[in-house]
Amino acid sequence: MASTGGQNSFFGASSGLANTTGSGNSFFGYQSGNATTTGGGNAFFGVLSGFANSIGESNTFVGASAAARNTSGSDNSFIGASAGFFNTTGTKNIFIGKDSGRDNTTGSQNTIIGWNATVATANMQNATAIGADSRSYASNQVQLGRGGLDTVSIGLLGTGGTAQVCLNSSLINGNVLAACSSSMRYKNNVSGFTAGLDLIRNLRPVAFTWKDGGKADLGLVAEEVAAVEPLLTTTNDKGEVEGVKYDRIGVVAVNAVIEQQAQIENQSREISKQRDEIEQLKTENDALRMTLTELRNAFCATNNAAAICKVKAPKPR
Repeated sequence: MASTGGQNSFFGASSGLANTTGSGNSFFGYQSGNATTTGGGNAFFGVLSGFANSIGESNTFVGASAAARNTSGSDNSFIGASAGFFNTTGTKNIFIGKDSGRDNTTGSQNTIIGWNATVATANMQNATAIGADSRSYASNQVQLGRGGLDTVSIGLLGTGGTAQVCLNSSLINGNVLAACSSSMRYKNNVSGFTAGLDLIRNLRPVAFTWKDGGKADLGLVAEEVAAVEPLLTTTNDKGEVEGVKYDRIGVVAVNAVIEQQAQIENQSREISKQRDEIEQLKTENDALRMTLTELRNAFCATNNAAAICKVKAPKPR
């Protein structure tokens, strides 16, 4: 077939075989860009890379069979053996890693990085999956690590601490919303944790300024927390105390509330008991007053000149 395209470089048996007017292409490898006719500005490196591409433009496919099924998808960058293998018309995607983005066909503007990282459905948009074997489950969603298996830290320790998102997570009804799992299926060596008020009393809230950026903030000092309860802190790869698990403090607060509620109930019972005792004493006091009044009246009936008889007797309450 006659080709009128210019500025092309085809190296390898049957590479760029069908090219007609496509220009600015660089195909390296057996049958790379084999079906390209009018697509231009492509760079395919590897056996069968971009094999089925016909009119797709401005693509970079690097690796054996990278984007082998792509036909008209443009502005894609796939790096790794079989990266984006089944992509046909999807555009503006970035797939890096062997077999990355393998399940995408028509989805666009997705970023998939890592061995075997992919998307859950073939037509997702603006999805991001980073990490070996990671999978993005919905458009406009970011998945860092394998769903439900890895821990993700967000933020910089020097400027704002870290937030442990989930140790185990699961999708709810297939939507983006996820919940941190707390099932016994994921736990061993389960035992009661009873620390509460005493632990909280030993925590010292502080106000401070971050060295990096000078932003004012408040919180706890990780080293001080570790001295009270190491389970409430995180460490770095050197074993140094690094951060505070602020979400776990809620567990301690549960125990503190239980302790306080028990104290309140005990105090309520004690107050009720004391109230009954006071009422009993008042009743006994009134009875004594009545008895004293009767004795006084009997005495004064025959000794009315006595001093006690000239004082008005108090009335019972």
